[in-house]
Amino acid sequence: MISIPDQQPELQRTPEFRRLRRYIRFGCDELIQGVHATTTVDELMDMLKHNLNFVQGVQRYAMRDDIPAIRGILLDVAEKWESLSQNETFLSGEPFSRFANFMRDITNGPEQRNMISGVISDVYEVLEAQGDYKVGELIAPFYTHLDLPEIADGLRLPNIQYSVDEKGGVWKGTTKLLSRGALITRQFVDIDDIQDPQYEILFQTSAGKWRTTICKHLDLLDKRKFGENVLCHGLAVDPAKILATMTYMSEYLETNGTIIETETYYTRFGWRPDFSGFVHGENLIGANESKPITLWNDTETLRLAKAMEAKGTAQEWFQNVFEPAAEGWTNSYPLFVLASHLSSAILPLVNRNTGWITHIFGSSSEGKSILLYLAVSAVMKPERGLGYMGWDASVVGLESRAATMRNIPLALDDAQNSGQGKRAESTAEKRKDIAYMLTNGVGRTRGSIGKSRMAETTSWNLTALSTAEFRLKEYVATSGSDVRIFEIGSQNRFFSSGETANEVERNTARYYGSLFPLFMQRVLEIRETYGQDWFTERRAGLKEFLERNISLENRDMGIATRTIEAMSIVGVTVEILTNLFIDQGWIPEDSDQTAYMVDAWKTIATRIVDDAAPVGRDHNQRMLEWLQVKSVMNREKFWESEDQDKREPPTGWWGRRISKPDDQVEYRWTKEALDRVVKEGAYMGITTSGVVTAAKKTGIFIPGKDRDVAKTRIGDETIWMYRFAFENRNDDEQA
Repeated sequence: MISIPDQQPELQRTPEFRRLRRYIRFGCDELIQGVHATTTVDELMDMLKHNLNFVQGVQRYAMRDDIPAIRGILLDVAEKWESLSQNETFLSGEPFSRFANFMRDITNGPEQRNMISGVISDVYEVLEAQGDYKVGELIAPFYTHLDLPEIADGLRLPNIQYSVDEKGGVWKGTTKLLSRGALITRQFVDIDDIQDPQYEILFQTSAGKWRTTICKHLDLLDKRKFGENVLCHGLAVDPAKILATMTYMSEYLETNGTIIETETYYTRFGWRPDFSGFVHGENLIGANESKPITLWNDTETLRLAKAMEAKGTAQEWFQNVFEPAAEGWTNSYPLFVLASHLSSAILPLVNRNTGWITHIFGSSSEGKSILLYLAVSAVMKPERGLGYMGWDASVVGLESRAATMRNIPLALDDAQNSGQGKRAESTAEKRKDIAYMLTNGVGRTRGSIGKSRMAETTSWNLTALSTAEFRLKEYVATSGSDVRIFEIGSQNRFFSSGETANEVERNTARYYGSLFPLFMQRVLEIRETYGQDWFTERRAGLKEFLERNISLENRDMGIATRTIEAMSIVGVTVEILTNLFIDQGWIPEDSDQTAYMVDAWKTIATRIVDDAAPVGRDHNQRMLEWLQVKSVMNREKFWESEDQDKREPPTGWWGRRISKPDDQVEYRWTKEALDRVVKEGAYMGITTSGVVTAAKKTGIFIPGKDRDVAKTRIGDETIWMYRFAFENRNDDEQA
């Protein structure tokens, strides 16, 4: 044992070291001499225990006055320990960890223990460049008296600078980071975003109970998010130590990354990035088999997955839903709508980056919603909010749904007329935003989520079905809408028999979700057997077939060509379905049923091309001449009174008629009247937006102030109207 000078006991009792700097240095020299005089490890430990309070005092004083003496003491102790411990190499990780354990064994309480951790940290910083001293202590032993739940074997503190006190609190040197325990026990990796995992944090509450919370990887990199998303769950962190705690968590992950239990999960449906499988519900569909997967515990995703569980077999769906809808293999609509819906899944395989909306319009009770239910039931349960949504859903909600579905098609049912005025303009703008967003396949750009990262922009690649009593293109007068929205209207009804329609509707609630997995398994088999080029080659072949059978003369070539390209993709789906139905034994090969499959696709595809790019050398002029005829021949429906305050407009009126100088007459159409009349010309390829666009180009359209519609007062009511100025001809001449 060393000889302590007379002043030394006084040093052990008082913290006033500033006046006694000289004595501390003297005491340190004496202590180092005593260290070198020891001959065994036990003697070295015994000597340190008797002088621990002195060492503790020196450590505190040295930190304040930047005296390096304490490092000298510990370096000498370390060298002596090395010489007495079977001459183990001191400058390596594991021996240094054992040295740290040896030093901590001499302590009698948490204060001394944390002091030793602090001085060991000093040595660690001095020797870090000379060896690996980053191996911390095993965590589990510190919590044996605190009912720690089962954790992975081998979890350690990040390095020797960290320690745990009797209450489970975490210290770095002499700084307390957490007053209670907090351990990262599991990490969850999104199969589509392995760079941004989530972590399960097991922590003690102030009452000592163990709880868990989820922390995103980015939360560990941003102080504000760490405070908002992690600390709010009850971690016992000193607010002044948040950054130090974040550093501890990051170092903890670096140390234990290979030990922490890792679980992979899926957050989105659709294709895997390498096309090795397709996620539908809680199954990963492969070419040869399907296997169960784990979805992230998100309520909406799990609800959708549940709705994708098959009810009934695919054969039962075919016999009870599709076959009756085909009405003796004479009704073209069910096959085309189904194929357009399922084409969503093969868009990436044919190198198409944007989808489309197949819009079914017609009067009430014509069966348009039943067609939508039929197509949806092939994929999942046709229930509102699950298999399909309404046009009244929010743009954000639809964006989230599209991002989750990714390659599984969407459906929007029953868009409603929206009146007039500002409400009508707002609704039209919303529909335009939805249509563009869904078909473009990209969500809205959002702000920063960190110091150097922007929020991820969601994306998808899918098709959608839509229904309404009016044309969707009337509300989506944007560039490219003619090749993003394909509209199907009925000549009379979509089903010849109301009884058939009712039967199909009932059966879609009994059989659903079974055809799509079978279809996707066939798609994967084709890709595995023939390669992805098979899909692009078949699309090219069917595109040539349509171009041979649909004259492109006197059409808008750009719109016609791009529409045919989309219809050829639907044709690829029809071909896959046909072969699938034959192989399953549902229809015979080379039969009326197989001929129906081709004819139904060709019939509706031709009608869609005619609608998108109608024949006519001067399509704009054709539309305006048609509108002028409708205006003149229905003159009695236009109110011509000059005294608006004394006379109400006639019942069923369309608008106002105002004579102008220079043999001109202005017709002001209400929006509802123009929409209704334009719909009558649906099979001529005429739309309200097309009429307005054409009138603008020719100067016939008279714009209002800063808008396409002008304001007209009818008594106390303000009505917005479209204004067209035509040459004033007599009725017979005009007709």
